[in-house]
Order: sequence, then structure tokens, then C-alpha cells
Amino acid sequence: MRPHSNDGSMHDYQLRTPQRMMGKNFDASGSFGSEFVTADELPSGAKGLELTGRLNGNVVQRANINDLIFDVATLIATCSEAMALQPGDMIISGTSAGVGLVRNSRL
Repeated sequence: MRPHSNDGSMHDYQLRTPQRMMGKNFDASGSFGSEFVTADELPSGAKGLELTGRLNGNVVQRANINDLIFDVATLIATCSEAMALQPGDMIISGTSAGVGLVRNSRL
């Protein structure tokens, strides 16, 4: 089984502001899947990793880390300006085409 996350977005809260953070960050929300790897098991900067999102076993999102607006190092640096990151913390940022409310099922 591949590692996964389930953000369990609260769309009514997400749509209250131009930013989506409010609907994705409730206390004790955001379950994670079965396996994780450490940074030493990834290519430098996680470059080239493929990301796939599935719904009921069907691929609804597919992207590459290289398509991020900001690279992984920039995401970590920016997050660490506003919060104290600890070993094991997870950062989930953005999404590729195919996200829930605007899903295009023709992938």
C-alpha cells in the first residue's frame, strides 16, 4: 500500500476566505496513510517525485513535484517562519488539477 493523506476538507469553511487554509486545519484532522520515508530515501529536494490522487480506486489527480510553484526547500523555509517545525511534521501544500469541487473526471 502506498502512503496517502486524507485532508477531509471542510468546504464551507474553505470558501469563507480567498485562502483555503481554514477548511484544512481543524484540530486533530488530516489522517495519513500506511508508510513514510525519511529524507535520505528521497532524491535531493524530493525532485521528480510523481504524485497520484485516487478516489474509489480511480486516478483523479496526477502531478510531479517539479510542477510545484515553490520548491520543497522554499515551502519548508516559509512554513518555518510562522511555526516551529519538529522532526516528523508533515506539510501538505496545494493540489494538482482534479481537486474535489472542480474535478475534471477526464484524466
